[in-house]
Amino acid sequence: MLSPKSFLLPAFILLLGTAISQTKNTPSGTTSSGTGGKTVAQPPLKAKIKAVYPEKDPLFNFQVDIEVESGTIKAGDKIDAVSADGKRYSFTVVRLRNPFEDVKSADKESGTIYLMLKGPTDAVFNANFSFVNPGAAAPASKANTKSTDGMFTAVIDGAAWSGNGFSNAHLFYKGGVKQINKGKPSLVLTFKSTQSPDNRQLNIFVTTPDAKPGVYTGENIEMLLSGSPIGDEQSPELYGHKYPTSLGSNLKLEITAYKENADGTATISGKISGGLKGILGAPKKELPLVSGLFENVIVKVYTEKY
Repeated sequence: MLSPKSFLLPAFILLLGTAISQTKNTPSGTTSSGTGGKTVAQPPLKAKIKAVYPEKDPLFNFQVDIEVESGTIKAGDKIDAVSADGKRYSFTVVRLRNPFEDVKSADKESGTIYLMLKGPTDAVFNANFSFVNPGAAAPASKANTKSTDGMFTAVIDGAAWSGNGFSNAHLFYKGGVKQINKGKPSLVLTFKSTQSPDNRQLNIFVTTPDAKPGVYTGENIEMLLSGSPIGDEQSPELYGHKYPTSLGSNLKLEITAYKENADGTATISGKISGGLKGILGAPKKELPLVSGLFENVIVKVYTEKY
């Protein structure tokens, strides 16, 4: 039986990426303020979404990391998450928090703020959405994006599944990492379920120096789908592919597009299909993954050898 520890390589790289990065048109807002006897309307709300985490708390079902670009957000507000291609979800702000304490409101001077939101349980949104006032349109800056950009979508065991990235979720070590994989160049893509109570996370690991378009199979890829589809933390499941001990049948990853950007990142798209072998949990069966697709995922690129 393969030890689950042998599948922890992508998670180790994510932790390493965090350490390295640390060393290196619309309706107006509904609030107003009085100044010298005059009422000054607040600018329309526009907030950039940085990461989305589904939650199981009875008071809220999403935590979202944001930066306010205009307007203000406070507890009790109604806000919409909207994409350029017309998808929209409405939420109530339950709570706001900065890294250290709860706060009553946030504006463009607040930096990164964590919103706890109550809204539709089937909402699927990511950093290509923006928060706006109810009914407002998406900001013009989102005009060339799609709601699925930066996400992974698939049909896993016959059910639709989607995952978002998060801070340091997507990393490309072009020079390799000395402690792992014999120092070979390594691309890591990680996606966490967008829908509670499903808490599964998909780690994708590719051994390649350039991530050029093409098909990757066998020893050049490693995958791990871990967690529970029903959020049962006492009964996690592991399905994966690792050469040569635990091979998923006909599993392949195709990189369809790769472009390096001027800011030290790259944009990558690709497809996945095949089976993931059962490793831990019941039932231990092969889990079919079809129609896997990731589009315009932004990856941090490191050219040095670590």
